[in-house]
Amino acid sequence: MRSSLLFSLCLVACMSAQAQTIIGTTTYDVQTNNGHKHRIIAYPDGQISALWTGSFDPINTFTDRGMFYTHNDGVAWGVFPTERVEDVRTGFGEIVQVMDHELVVSHDNALINIRLYENAAIGDNAWTESAGSQQILGVWPSAYCEPGTNTLYIVNMDAALPTELRFSRSDDGGASWSVLNYTLPFLTTADGFPSIAAAAENYQVVAHGPDVYVLFGIPTSDLVLLHSDDYGNDGSWESNVIIDFPYDNYTGTVQSDLDGDGITDTINTADGSHNMIITDDGTVHVFSPLYRMSVMQGPLDIF
Repeated sequence: MRSSLLFSLCLVACMSAQAQTIIGTTTYDVQTNNGHKHRIIAYPDGQISALWTGSFDPINTFTDRGMFYTHNDGVAWGVFPTERVEDVRTGFGEIVQVMDHELVVSHDNALINIRLYENAAIGDNAWTESAGSQQILGVWPSAYCEPGTNTLYIVNMDAALPTELRFSRSDDGGASWSVLNYTLPFLTTADGFPSIAAAAENYQVVAHGPDVYVLFGIPTSDLVLLHSDDYGNDGSWESNVIIDFPYDNYTGTVQSDLDGDGITDTINTADGSHNMIITDDGTVHVFSPLYRMSVMQGPLDIF
């Protein structure tokens, strides 16, 4: 049962573990399924914007759930937010800077699509729905906009029990789409990937110029970095294996005996809660916690 405890969200204001500032509250405790979310933007001039999945209604299935936003102008944080950015129930969102303003990308679980809301300027608390909102179909978005551009990238799953990972690109900050609901390649059983029905937020996207990178992996699959050298257009993708899982289409019902000596082996794999950053020179950095897995027979054991 989901807890109805009121959680406080804290931002560490300096290197000291004792220096913290409470910036808001929520009764909704599931802030991410797996991968890290883009929820804080620290601007060069000292301003900070922060976002989280918020609610004050734990009784009625969180009917007011949505993305709560607050801003620090370089001196102080604004008042605690009391309502969501969106005018419909959403969740699991991220925030990106699009040229001179901000964009919140979140999912509408009722209509199974992605909502986009933008403000007029950094720190502005008035939000309007973007023209390109609701055109991406699916849930659990990961978003990226290269600094100084209007080029917005979003990857998301097709459904709450996903079967494919989708990619979309907007060249005008989410007003329209140059690539929409494109199924990313190299993630099928033909590529050794088992069912991805539980792969909620096991992915992230970053970009640098024409180079777009999508990180994907579940504990029973390879961890791969998909790369496009042409802004994510069809036919431009390749797959690079970061961690090679030793079994294709693994379901956890075969003994993990890699050398065939009858002794169960322990497999090192990624746990799915990835993070990825890209530096100004285009270097990609990938982070993922380690799983150690062994299977005698039947359900797998995780260490």
